[in-house]
Amino acid sequence: MPLPMRLRPATPGDFDAVADLVRLIDLRRSAEDLAPSLEVIQETLATGAGDEGPFSHGPLHFVLAEFPDSGGPVGLARCGPSRWTVELDLPTFVRNKLYPRIGNVHELVVVPEYRGRGIARALLARVEDDHRRAGYDALVLRHHREQTSFYTHLGYTSGSRLVLELPDRLGRASVRGQGWRWAAKPLAPQVEVADVHGSPALTGLLAPRAL
Repeated sequence: MPLPMRLRPATPGDFDAVADLVRLIDLRRSAEDLAPSLEVIQETLATGAGDEGPFSHGPLHFVLAEFPDSGGPVGLARCGPSRWTVELDLPTFVRNKLYPRIGNVHELVVVPEYRGRGIARALLARVEDDHRRAGYDALVLRHHREQTSFYTHLGYTSGSRLVLELPDRLGRASVRGQGWRWAAKPLAPQVEVADVHGSPALTGLLAPRAL
Protein backbone atom coordinates (compact mmCIF):
# COMPACT_ATOMS: atom_id res chain seq x y z
CA MET A 1 0.00 0.00 0.00
CA PRO A 2 1.50 3.40 -0.97
CA LEU A 3 2.54 5.66 1.90
CA PRO A 4 0.36 8.78 2.31
CA MET A 5 1.44 12.06 0.76
CA ARG A 6 1.63 15.13 2.98
CA LEU A 7 1.11 18.72 1.84
CA ARG A 8 2.47 21.42 4.14
CA PRO A 9 3.69 25.03 4.16
CA ALA A 10 7.40 25.62 3.67
CA THR A 11 9.60 26.66 6.61
CA PRO A 12 12.96 28.50 6.71
CA GLY A 13 14.73 25.13 6.90
CA ASP A 14 13.23 24.10 3.58
CA PHE A 15 15.12 26.69 1.51
CA ASP A 16 17.65 24.27 -0.02
CA ALA A 17 14.88 21.86 -1.03
CA VAL A 18 12.78 24.70 -2.46
CA ALA A 19 15.78 26.03 -4.41
CA ASP A 20 16.49 22.58 -5.87
CA LEU A 21 12.86 22.27 -6.97
CA VAL A 22 12.82 25.75 -8.53
CA ARG A 23 15.94 24.86 -10.54
CA LEU A 24 14.01 22.01 -12.18
CA ILE A 25 11.51 24.42 -13.79
CA ASP A 26 13.70 25.54 -16.66
CA LEU A 27 17.11 23.92 -17.05
CA ARG A 28 18.08 26.55 -19.62
CA ARG A 29 18.31 29.25 -16.96
CA SER A 30 21.80 29.87 -15.57
CA ALA A 31 22.64 30.14 -11.88
CA GLU A 32 23.10 33.88 -12.39
CA ASP A 33 19.58 34.19 -13.84
CA LEU A 34 18.05 32.29 -10.94
CA ALA A 35 20.00 34.05 -8.18
CA PRO A 36 17.63 37.05 -7.72
CA SER A 37 14.56 34.79 -7.48
CA LEU A 38 16.28 32.48 -4.99
CA GLU A 39 17.33 35.46 -2.86
CA VAL A 40 13.71 36.61 -2.66
CA ILE A 41 12.57 33.09 -1.78
CA GLN A 42 15.19 32.75 0.95
CA GLU A 43 14.25 36.11 2.47
CA THR A 44 10.54 35.25 2.34
CA LEU A 45 11.01 31.89 4.05
CA ALA A 46 13.24 33.46 6.69
CA THR A 47 10.69 36.12 7.65
CA GLY A 48 7.92 33.57 8.27
CA ALA A 49 4.20 33.97 7.82
CA GLY A 50 3.80 37.52 9.11
CA ASP A 51 0.47 39.09 9.97
CA GLU A 52 -0.78 40.29 6.57
CA GLY A 53 -2.22 38.11 3.85
CA PRO A 54 -4.15 34.87 3.79
CA PHE A 55 -1.43 32.39 2.79
CA SER A 56 1.54 30.55 4.26
CA HIS A 57 3.73 33.67 4.07
CA GLY A 58 1.32 36.60 4.05
CA PRO A 59 0.44 37.33 0.41
CA LEU A 60 2.83 34.56 -0.72
CA HIS A 61 2.17 30.83 -0.64
CA PHE A 62 4.66 27.95 -0.47
CA VAL A 63 3.15 24.45 -0.40
CA LEU A 64 5.43 21.39 -0.31
CA ALA A 65 4.62 17.74 -0.98
CA GLU A 66 6.47 14.91 0.70
CA PHE A 67 6.15 11.26 1.68
CA PRO A 68 7.31 9.61 4.91
CA ASP A 69 10.04 7.79 2.97
CA SER A 70 11.02 10.56 0.55
CA GLY A 71 13.66 12.14 2.76
CA GLY A 72 12.29 15.62 2.17
CA PRO A 73 10.03 17.60 -0.17
CA VAL A 74 9.48 16.18 -3.65
CA GLY A 75 7.03 18.76 -4.99
CA LEU A 76 6.42 22.50 -4.75
CA ALA A 77 3.72 25.01 -5.56
CA ARG A 78 4.79 28.63 -5.08
CA CYS A 79 2.23 31.39 -5.52
CA GLY A 80 2.12 35.14 -5.12
CA PRO A 81 1.79 38.51 -6.83
CA SER A 82 3.39 38.76 -10.27
CA ARG A 83 5.00 41.74 -11.99
CA TRP A 84 2.55 41.62 -14.90
CA THR A 85 -0.34 42.56 -12.61
CA VAL A 86 1.24 45.96 -11.92
CA GLU A 87 2.49 46.52 -15.48
CA LEU A 88 -0.89 46.33 -17.21
CA ASP A 89 -1.68 49.35 -19.36
CA LEU A 90 -4.69 50.24 -17.24
CA PRO A 91 -5.64 53.02 -14.81
CA THR A 92 -4.12 52.53 -11.37
CA PHE A 93 -7.49 52.11 -9.66
CA VAL A 94 -8.34 49.24 -12.05
CA ARG A 95 -5.01 47.49 -11.44
CA ASN A 96 -5.59 47.86 -7.70
CA LYS A 97 -8.97 46.14 -8.05
CA LEU A 98 -7.57 43.31 -10.17
CA TYR A 99 -4.54 42.73 -7.94
CA PRO A 100 -6.38 40.88 -5.12
CA ARG A 101 -8.62 38.97 -7.52
CA ILE A 102 -6.09 37.11 -9.69
CA GLY A 103 -3.81 34.54 -8.08
CA ASN A 104 -0.52 33.57 -9.74
CA VAL A 105 1.26 30.22 -9.56
CA HIS A 106 4.96 30.92 -10.05
CA GLU A 107 6.19 27.33 -9.86
CA LEU A 108 4.51 23.93 -9.87
CA VAL A 109 7.16 21.21 -9.96
CA VAL A 110 7.79 17.61 -8.92
CA VAL A 111 11.16 15.84 -8.87
CA PRO A 112 11.45 13.44 -11.84
CA GLU A 113 11.50 10.16 -9.90
CA TYR A 114 8.21 11.04 -8.17
CA ARG A 115 6.27 12.15 -11.23
CA GLY A 116 3.19 10.23 -12.27
CA ARG A 117 1.88 9.86 -8.70
CA GLY A 118 -0.64 12.72 -8.79
CA ILE A 119 1.57 15.09 -6.79
CA ALA A 120 1.29 18.07 -9.13
CA ARG A 121 -2.46 17.56 -9.35
CA ALA A 122 -2.74 17.50 -5.53
CA LEU A 123 -0.59 20.63 -5.14
CA LEU A 124 -2.63 22.51 -7.72
CA ALA A 125 -5.91 21.47 -6.10
CA ARG A 126 -4.59 22.67 -2.73
CA VAL A 127 -3.59 26.13 -3.97
CA GLU A 128 -6.88 26.46 -5.89
CA ASP A 129 -8.83 25.75 -2.69
CA ASP A 130 -6.64 28.12 -0.67
CA HIS A 131 -7.12 30.94 -3.19
CA ARG A 132 -10.85 30.31 -3.40
CA ARG A 133 -11.18 30.53 0.39
CA ALA A 134 -9.10 33.72 0.36
CA GLY A 135 -11.58 35.37 -2.02
CA TYR A 136 -9.62 35.20 -5.26
CA ASP A 137 -11.64 35.01 -8.48
CA ALA A 138 -9.19 33.27 -10.81
CA LEU A 139 -5.86 31.44 -10.83
CA VAL A 140 -3.33 31.84 -13.65
CA LEU A 141 0.08 30.39 -14.45
CA ARG A 142 2.62 30.06 -17.23
CA HIS A 143 3.72 26.65 -18.49
CA HIS A 144 5.65 24.84 -21.19
CA ARG A 145 3.76 23.91 -24.37
CA GLU A 146 4.12 20.18 -23.69
CA GLN A 147 2.19 20.59 -20.42
CA THR A 148 -0.92 21.99 -22.12
CA SER A 149 -3.00 18.80 -21.93
CA PHE A 150 -2.25 18.43 -18.20
CA TYR A 151 -3.76 21.83 -17.44
CA THR A 152 -6.67 21.65 -19.85
CA HIS A 153 -7.64 18.29 -18.33
CA LEU A 154 -7.87 20.05 -14.94
CA GLY A 155 -10.21 22.75 -16.22
CA TYR A 156 -7.74 25.40 -17.36
CA THR A 157 -7.82 27.22 -20.68
CA SER A 158 -4.37 27.57 -22.22
CA GLY A 159 -2.96 29.90 -24.87
CA SER A 160 -0.06 32.07 -25.95
CA ARG A 161 -1.31 35.11 -24.04
CA LEU A 162 -3.60 35.96 -21.12
CA VAL A 163 -6.54 38.23 -21.95
CA LEU A 164 -8.63 40.21 -19.46
CA GLU A 165 -12.01 41.30 -20.80
CA LEU A 166 -12.98 44.39 -18.78
CA PRO A 167 -16.36 46.13 -18.59
CA ASP A 168 -17.55 49.38 -20.15
CA ARG A 169 -14.88 51.64 -21.62
CA LEU A 170 -11.93 49.79 -20.08
CA GLY A 171 -11.79 47.41 -23.02
CA ARG A 172 -9.32 44.53 -23.11
CA ALA A 173 -5.88 44.00 -21.59
CA SER A 174 -3.50 41.21 -22.49
CA VAL A 175 -0.16 39.77 -21.38
CA ARG A 176 2.14 37.74 -23.64
CA GLY A 177 3.64 34.47 -22.48
CA GLN A 178 7.17 35.37 -23.68
CA GLY A 179 7.94 31.85 -24.86
CA TRP A 180 5.61 30.17 -22.39
CA ARG A 181 1.87 29.53 -22.51
CA TRP A 182 -0.72 30.97 -20.14
CA ALA A 183 -3.32 28.84 -18.37
CA ALA A 184 -6.29 30.34 -16.49
CA LYS A 185 -9.10 28.92 -14.38
CA PRO A 186 -12.05 30.71 -12.73
CA LEU A 187 -12.44 30.24 -8.99
CA ALA A 188 -15.65 32.27 -8.49
CA PRO A 189 -19.10 31.85 -10.11
CA GLN A 190 -19.17 35.36 -11.61
CA VAL A 191 -15.92 34.76 -13.53
CA GLU A 192 -15.78 32.89 -16.82
CA VAL A 193 -12.98 32.02 -19.20
CA ALA A 194 -13.29 31.74 -22.95
CA ASP A 195 -10.93 30.91 -25.78
CA VAL A 196 -10.34 34.12 -27.76
CA HIS A 197 -8.15 33.57 -30.82
CA GLY A 198 -6.37 30.70 -29.08
CA SER A 199 -5.85 32.48 -25.76
CA PRO A 200 -7.69 32.32 -22.42
CA ALA A 201 -9.85 35.40 -21.79
CA LEU A 202 -11.16 36.06 -18.28
CA THR A 203 -14.42 37.97 -17.86
CA GLY A 204 -16.27 39.11 -14.73
CA LEU A 205 -13.15 39.96 -12.70
CA LEU A 206 -14.58 43.35 -11.68
CA ALA A 207 -18.10 42.07 -11.14
CA PRO A 208 -19.54 42.09 -7.59
CA ARG A 209 -18.61 38.96 -5.71
CA ALA A 210 -21.39 36.47 -5.03
CA LEU A 211 -22.44 36.31 -1.39
